[in-house]
Amino acid sequence: MNKKRLIILCIILCVIAFSLPFIFFNEDKIQDNLILSFTALAAISTLLTLIVALLLYNKWSIDSFIIERQTDKVLELVDLLKGKVVYIGTKRFKYFSRFDVDDESYFKDKHYEEMSGLNIVMRKKDVDDIFDPIHSLCRSYWMPEEVKEAALFFEVIVLLEKVEAKEINSYAKLMLNTKEVKDDEWHTVVTMAAFGNMAIIPEELLNDETIIVNDYISHKNFLIKTIKNWLSAKSSIELDLRMKEIDGQIPKK
Repeated sequence: MNKKRLIILCIILCVIAFSLPFIFFNEDKIQDNLILSFTALAAISTLLTLIVALLLYNKWSIDSFIIERQTDKVLELVDLLKGKVVYIGTKRFKYFSRFDVDDESYFKDKHYEEMSGLNIVMRKKDVDDIFDPIHSLCRSYWMPEEVKEAALFFEVIVLLEKVEAKEINSYAKLMLNTKEVKDDEWHTVVTMAAFGNMAIIPEELLNDETIIVNDYISHKNFLIKTIKNWLSAKSSIELDLRMKEIDGQIPKK
């Protein structure tokens, strides 16, 4: 029953309760009838209040259960990302990036401007270590829809053809472990971010949608903002997630 019908039903029942004493009892005893009417009205109001409270309690219980499950899943994602360091390596330098929202001044840094437009290459093990855990967790039924959408960037569709060693300096390497070996294979990457929830993705579009450094940074920031906004909306307590905190030491470069 929707809210409008419930209000109408309550009004009708109150009118009936107030009118009954005048219909079935002596019309000359107005004072007695008024007392009976107000008594009946009070009884009906108490009953209706109890019914509405029970309906609201049942709805609140279900909503509370769902929000609790969603919160647990979002905080599990926070635990996964908190303190994680991802390296972006170019020909000239290696930069490490944490899962926190970067300050605006970061985008004006000359090193960022130098690498922001470079295509990213990754090894499969780095996709497995960085992207897959985020994507797997965000596939959960309990993950809020807005967080799922913000995490689409971390759903890798395909690793394209291997980038040859002679060309590798034209790319930025995204990696969790900076240790490299001779047999490492580096690939450009395509993720779902460019395609949303398209069921079928034309193959000819894949080469045009490889991700660049700015894609990674902006989507990483957007995911963290979405998580923080969702938690803030569901809680009256101001949360400090301290996403930059690192447990243990930063891996050696």
